Amino acid sequence: MRILPILVAAGLLAAPAIAQQSPDGWYRITGDDEMVIYVYGVQDRTDAGNRLAIVSNHATEPFDTDGHAFSVNIATAFDCEARTFQRLMFRTYALDGSELGEMPSANTAMRPIAPDSIHALIADFVCDGTGGEFVEDMLADAAARLNRE
Repeated sequence: MRILPILVAAGLLAAPAIAQQSPDGWYRITGDDEMVIYVYGVQDRTDAGNRLAIVSNHATEPFDTDGHAFSVNIATAFDCEARTFQRLMFRTYALDGSELGEMPSANTAMRPIAPDSIHALIADFVCDGTGGEFVEDMLADAAARLNRE
């Protein structure tokens, strides 16, 4: 396992709290009334030449068994040429946006991106700059779309 991507991922996961209102900020990629997916608009290159992005999932049902984590940010590396991705780090959040926990991915293997999948929509944005709609405030947008207001 490479240390640099993990360290970069850990730093990127901290960025949303600071940069949430930035013009380079969050873009809604897809969603419905049960889950909304965003990607942070600034991607860096890792030492392997992959693009690194924060993928943020927000849901009406909690991601954890304790029933507290309603959103998760995932530091994800994309090999745009090979159309593969790997999840590096997870950070979970409560409804109010407070951080609950962080953990490295148990499986950092590169995985193929299936055509016509959510991962393909994310890769289109990260790799090609297509898709996605800029949102001023990701938490407010997710709350409105998931009827949390």
